[in-house]
Amino acid sequence: MQVFGNTGALLIETDERGVGLAIREGERFRFTALDPRYDNLDGKLFGSPEEIERTINRASSDKPKTNGQRSSAQAA
Repeated sequence: MQVFGNTGALLIETDERGVGLAIREGERFRFTALDPRYDNLDGKLFGSPEEIERTINRASSDKPKTNGQRSSAQAA
């Protein structure tokens, strides 16, 4: 995680790619998605930037990995 510019926003990264910003709002942080894969989290409030990272990592691990392979349905 790193501070993004002079705004105080924190860049949230996964797999060394920026996927969104954590912007402080009082005691909480609002997530702003930069990667469309995380649009479902856009605008949600979290208790900490670490909570945002955990949520993103959990969401990433829940998505099926294709490794460029086609499913049997696509191959038919």
